[in-house]
Amino acid sequence: MSTSLRVKSEPHLLWRCWDGEYAVYCAETGHTHHLEGLAAEIFERLLAQPAADAALLEAIAASVEAAERSQLHEAVPQTIARLLEAELLERSL
Repeated sequence: MSTSLRVKSEPHLLWRCWDGEYAVYCAETGHTHHLEGLAAEIFERLLAQPAADAALLEAIAASVEAAERSQLHEAVPQTIARLLEAELLERSL
């Protein structure tokens, strides 16, 4: 069975976005996180629609220049892991 990633729903998270950067408050941990760059893009894409890791990587890779794509194969999984650890994302069936 494959899983997909999604942003935790309210009331677990409260967020605001300004100019592509997110301030996200996690009620479970009491921490506020500042997301920019790749973390903000992953968060925003998953707000719009849950996605499997591979589909998310593919969508992000399609939106960047070819020279940047090789770096994404490490950066996207690492960023997803940090967002999961911060309890901003969760896996679902």
